[in-house]
Amino acid sequence: MIESLFRPESIAVVGASNDKNKVGNIIFRNIISTFNGKIFAVNTNGSVIENYQSYKSLKDIKENVDLVVVAVPRDAVPSVIQDAVDIKAGAAIIITSGFKETDEHGADLEKQIIDIARNGNLSILGPNTIGLITPNFNATFAFEDTIRGNSALVAQSGGLGVYMLEWAQKTKTGISYFVSLGNQSDITESDVYEYLSNDVETRAIFSYIEGVSDGDKFLNVVPEIVKKKPMIFLKGGVSKSGSAAIKTHTGSVAGSIDIFKAAVRTCGGIFVDSLEDMLNIARLVNSSENVSSDILIITNSGGHGVLTTDAIDIQEMNEIQLPDRIKKSLLKILPKQSVPRNPIDLSGDADYKRYSDALETVKDLDCTKVVIVQSLPMVTCTDVARAVIKYKGTGVIGVVMGMDEDSASKLLDSASIPSFKFPEDAIKAIKYMTSRWTPDKKIRISEPPEEAKKLVAG
Repeated sequence: MIESLFRPESIAVVGASNDKNKVGNIIFRNIISTFNGKIFAVNTNGSVIENYQSYKSLKDIKENVDLVVVAVPRDAVPSVIQDAVDIKAGAAIIITSGFKETDEHGADLEKQIIDIARNGNLSILGPNTIGLITPNFNATFAFEDTIRGNSALVAQSGGLGVYMLEWAQKTKTGISYFVSLGNQSDITESDVYEYLSNDVETRAIFSYIEGVSDGDKFLNVVPEIVKKKPMIFLKGGVSKSGSAAIKTHTGSVAGSIDIFKAAVRTCGGIFVDSLEDMLNIARLVNSSENVSSDILIITNSGGHGVLTTDAIDIQEMNEIQLPDRIKKSLLKILPKQSVPRNPIDLSGDADYKRYSDALETVKDLDCTKVVIVQSLPMVTCTDVARAVIKYKGTGVIGVVMGMDEDSASKLLDSASIPSFKFPEDAIKAIKYMTSRWTPDKKIRISEPPEEAKKLVAG
């Protein structure tokens, strides 16, 4: 019944409230502002909530309810789930925490809830989740609005998920889905991946995972998905202390980081070492630019050009050689003492026109053009951002450094052109995307499958 979770025609919020500081009120308001289907408020007081007459119980609703959002104290959750089964709801999101991640009583309650749900054919997201965002509704208590886009975020940590949403909003990175997995007592990460694999609005899946619920399904599902779209994974609990913290966070068993990394890479996924790396890849996925491992550097700082060249070498990528015709054209643009080569050093006195002329000269080259600008009196980051935007669609990426870098980044983000603060970040992100996954379905595998199968054995 996972379809009822992602595409309901009616939603009931149990624990809806008029107190704007309560989770039940925030979720209810978010649903009201984003969902076009039928909405029901359930509160034991039967009061009017946000201009909706509430029901004292799910059983009092005489219409069909597809999705039930549960935001009540944990001891009340089992009876709510039983009511959801009785009215033949298809799915429930249990926001409430305090289950297997906290104590033995919580674990017993969680088992009771799942037994009720499975006997009644009710799918459960959670418990201990901050909710769900789809193209059709926002059923979270963390964020009021998101920009529509092509990246799906699947997070086992609510707080980290919220940060990813805030980052996406700040950088104008569009989101297709956001799923907070919580304890994964019923619906698992692989169930969500499988659903998202068939969603045409989702171009890539980004997932923060602490523990894999079903290793066998993971190894079956992920290789099929990456034939259609890239999957990027970040794992928590890589240290002993981190693994211990996970038990009190989502009640998961962390598992070996080496085994998980081998599993991801065997399946053709992209494994990243940090949240920063994951978010940098998201910049590329949501952009208008096609990137390749063949790199051309354009800069007004020789030092930054050298550092970028070093980064390309470290990542074992290709710094392209300029064709003679391009060199000849560049001689008309560059200062007399300059040598036309890659990196193209426009010199410290480069202005908007010189950047624009250089981009015009190389626009037809089949490569990624990393355009670096250090803000100087002759040119600002914003000036260069405007020049780069003129060549949108030619494989351009901006690296902006200086007093006005934030405004320049916003300009590029608004134009769906990736922007980075440091050239090393740009090169690393390109490396991840071009070496682990390609859209022609050439999945690259580095570890032997036998290593990944240890994930199934636990």
